[in-house]
Amino acid sequence: MRRIAIAVSLFLATFALADDPPQQPSSAQVTIGLEQYQTLLRNSDRPSASVIDTLLLSGSFREKSLSITFSGRSVGSRPVVPAFEDANDVTISNCTGDAMLTRTSKGAFTVVPLKDAFILTCSLSVLGSDRLKMNVLPGVLALRTSVSDGELIAGDESEDGSRDYSLVRHVGAPGEALPATATGRYLITLLPDATRFHYTIDVHNPNRTPSPIVVTLGSNEHLQQIDSAAPYDVDANKYSFVIPPGDSSISMNGELRGASFVAPVSASLQYLVIESHPLLRPSVESPAKRISVGETGITPQYRGAIAFETNRERIDWKVTRLEALHTISYAVNDVRHTLFVPMDGPILGESTLVIHNEGAPELLLPPAPEPTYVSLQNEPVLMTKDKSGLVSVPLSSGDQQVVEQHRQPFKRAAGFGFGTLAVPKLDVPATQTSVRLSYPEEWMPLIERFSTQTRVWLPSGGEVLLLVILALWIERVLNWIGLGTKKRLAVAILLAVASSF
Repeated sequence: MRRIAIAVSLFLATFALADDPPQQPSSAQVTIGLEQYQTLLRNSDRPSASVIDTLLLSGSFREKSLSITFSGRSVGSRPVVPAFEDANDVTISNCTGDAMLTRTSKGAFTVVPLKDAFILTCSLSVLGSDRLKMNVLPGVLALRTSVSDGELIAGDESEDGSRDYSLVRHVGAPGEALPATATGRYLITLLPDATRFHYTIDVHNPNRTPSPIVVTLGSNEHLQQIDSAAPYDVDANKYSFVIPPGDSSISMNGELRGASFVAPVSASLQYLVIESHPLLRPSVESPAKRISVGETGITPQYRGAIAFETNRERIDWKVTRLEALHTISYAVNDVRHTLFVPMDGPILGESTLVIHNEGAPELLLPPAPEPTYVSLQNEPVLMTKDKSGLVSVPLSSGDQQVVEQHRQPFKRAAGFGFGTLAVPKLDVPATQTSVRLSYPEEWMPLIERFSTQTRVWLPSGGEVLLLVILALWIERVLNWIGLGTKKRLAVAILLAVASSF
């Protein structure tokens, strides 16, 4: 009986467990020890950074065994390191080591660290060229090379910390290198307060390796600025430049403290241009060949510059300061005056002045005739007077047009008008002047005089014939009346002339 009771109890317990299955937890949880949890916290507080200590180029161009090696370190989450870019026509393969190399874009590569300290070596080949160019990014601390037949040339560092490098292949023995050739162009500007110089030296290096060139300043120059992509060293007044392969330019600016010049470099062609301020006149003594300024390729600032083709001859000069005379600072190209004489009221006029200004601050117009309106470049100008009563018109440089409208009185008596018409007269003579005088139909000009020209009214041929016929008819009438000969002739002529008016 006891065995039967135990079996029934086990059956009922199994049935109850089958009806009530175990419940699943609502969320997954992981339980770790306190020591492991503190380790995770410390790792999250550590900075994450990766750096390439050295980028090494090794192998040989000739044997086509170039390789590139990245040595660096990484901490934290091991972020990627952009290594270099602008490496066109370059193939990198067969990478081995503790990191990965990925291509992010054309000619750009990035290193992905796999360990805290990593070394990655890859095979490198340059397609169709014996020159390797790349722009090394700030994540690379140093670039080294052990290429047996290559020369590493470094460019200037940019603002973001990157730098251009070129690995150039040696194709000949060191004794086969040709010297660099130079062409010097020197501009000396004589000013009242100083003498300034601008040297431009164009250098051509025909080799595939850098070539030195020495610039020696021997004319008592005070150098202020050097512009050149080539690196250089300074020893007193000697500047030793390391010229990369190809064409380069060296530019020097400063002040010259003496009155002589000698070329600072040995060059195949050297040109010197001496220009001076208008207040200075140089007297040059030199055995150098005198040439035209257009042959030098130098653009002077002032007129009257003199040019020489020189080698290493010393050129001396003396400067004479000229006395400045009173000069006209503007020219009057054309003046047109238009005047109208009305029946009543003042004479109205308009004057158009076309001038070319070279630096005058203002144009002074006379007070007679009386100005009523002034415009400059078709814009009205506020009319003001100086102490002498002249109307002042402010000017700018270049070609300008000034228009002045004016008026002046005119006398009339017994049907006649007479007077002198004035026009605005400037201190500067005009190249061309024209005057146009207009009248209403009621006026008949009898005498007009302008400058050296005088015009008097004369009747036409028909009017003269009519006048003669009229005078003869009046004379016959007076003769019929019985008037004397002298009296009738005088009366006939007077009446005929009066009738013509």
